[in-house]
Amino acid sequence: WLGTLSEYARQQGAQAIIAIDALDKLSHDKHIPWLPMYVPPYVHVVVSTLDGEAMKACNERGWFALAVPALEQQQREEFISQYLGRFTRKLSANEIKAILAHPLSALPLYLKVLLDELRYASSHETLVESLQTYLSCKSIEDLYGQVLERVENQCGKAAVQSAMTSLWASRAGLSQTELLAMHALPPAVWSAIRLQLDDAIYDEGGLMRFTHDYMRAAVGGRYLSRRMNQRKAHLVAGKWWRTQIVTSRVLFELPWQWYSAHAWEDLRNCLTDFDTATAAVLYIDNIQLFKYWMGIESNSSLQMEGELEKVFLEWIQRSESLAAEEVARCVSELLDTAGRWGSLNEKLLLRALIIREKRLGKSHISIATNLNNLAAFYKQIGDMSNAKILYERALSIRMRKKGSKNLDIASSMCNLAGLKESLGDYKESEILHKRALAMREKIVGRNHP
Repeated sequence: WLGTLSEYARQQGAQAIIAIDALDKLSHDKHIPWLPMYVPPYVHVVVSTLDGEAMKACNERGWFALAVPALEQQQREEFISQYLGRFTRKLSANEIKAILAHPLSALPLYLKVLLDELRYASSHETLVESLQTYLSCKSIEDLYGQVLERVENQCGKAAVQSAMTSLWASRAGLSQTELLAMHALPPAVWSAIRLQLDDAIYDEGGLMRFTHDYMRAAVGGRYLSRRMNQRKAHLVAGKWWRTQIVTSRVLFELPWQWYSAHAWEDLRNCLTDFDTATAAVLYIDNIQLFKYWMGIESNSSLQMEGELEKVFLEWIQRSESLAAEEVARCVSELLDTAGRWGSLNEKLLLRALIIREKRLGKSHISIATNLNNLAAFYKQIGDMSNAKILYERALSIRMRKKGSKNLDIASSMCNLAGLKESLGDYKESEILHKRALAMREKIVGRNHP
C-alpha cells in the first residue's frame, strides 16, 4: 500500500506524510515488524517515541532522529510552580533549587513524576524527607522504583508485586478482568493501586499496559532482577491462560508465555492439543508460529512435521469438510514458511484439492487456488512435469470462469511463465509474461504500482 500511496502522490505532484504519535505505545513486538524498512519516494513517515525498543527499531531502519530539546531552567521553574499550583502545593526556594540541580530535571517526565510524588506528602517534614529520597535517584527507572515502594507501603507489597509482574509478563497488556482473576485480587485493592500509579499505566482497547519502558524497567528491576524470576512470571501467566477457553486472546498470550518461560514441554502440549493447534494454524501468524516450533525443536528431539502429522493428518484424511480443507492449506502454508517441503506438505495439499473437488466440483473457480498451491510445491521440489500440468489446469479454469481479462488470470499466466523460464523455455515464458502484462495494464492502467 505504500507503493500505491507513493504513486498516487507522484501523480498529484504532492508529498504524503504519515504521522505516528507515541510509537513506543503501539506495538507489543520490540522489532515492530509492521513499521516499514523502506519508505518509497514521495512518502514521509514522522514518529514520536520515548527512548527504548521503539527508538531502536527506528535506528535499525536508519531513520533521522531529532531529539526534543531539554527544558531550560526558566521553563523548569515555571513548570514546577504551575504544576504544583494546580494542587495548591508550593515548594520553598531551596527545595526548587535542589530539584533544578538534579541532572534529570531538564526532562519533563522526570519532573512530572517527581512532583506527583511530592503531592502525596502529608506534611512539610514528610515532603522534605521524600524529596531527599527522590533526588537520590540516578535514573527515571530508579524514581519509578521509589514510586512502587510508596504504593507497596499503602496497598501491600504482595498485591502490588503480583499485579505489576503480571502486567510485565503479559505480551500486550491485560484487561482488568484478567488481572483480577489471575491473582484473585480484590477489585478495591486494584483500584487503589491503579489510582496511586496514575499515568504510569494506560488503557488501550480495554488492555492495561505500562505507559513506557521506564516503568517496565522499574518493575523488572524491583521484582524480576533474576532471569529465573522472569521465567517464573511467564509460567504463572501461562498456567492461568491454560485454564481459559481457547479464544483469540488465549492464542495471543498462551503459547507466547510458554515460549518466554522456556517451558518447551508445555508449549509442545499447547501446540499439539487438537483444538488449540487447529486455532493456532488458522489464526496465528506463520512466522510467529514457526518461531514457537523452532524453540521446541532446539530444546528437544521433536520435529514440527512429525508432531503436526500426528495432530492433523488422520483427521484431514478422514474428513471431507471444507473446514478440514482449510486446516490442511493452513498447515501447508506453515510448512512453506518453515521451508519444509517434505511428504507431509504434499499429502496436505493433495488432500485439500481432493476435498474441494468433491465438495464443489472439479471445475469450480476456487479449485484454481488449490492447483496453484500444489503446483508451487512441485516446482519447489523440482517436479516440473506435475507443476506444469497443474499450472495449466489452473489457468484453464480461470479463463473459462472469469473470461479473458482478469487479474487472477494474469497471475496464473505469470506462474506458468515462471515455470517455463525454469525449464529453459524462454520464448514461451516471454510470451506469457507479455500477455499477463498487457492484461494488467488494461485492467489497472499502465502507471499502477
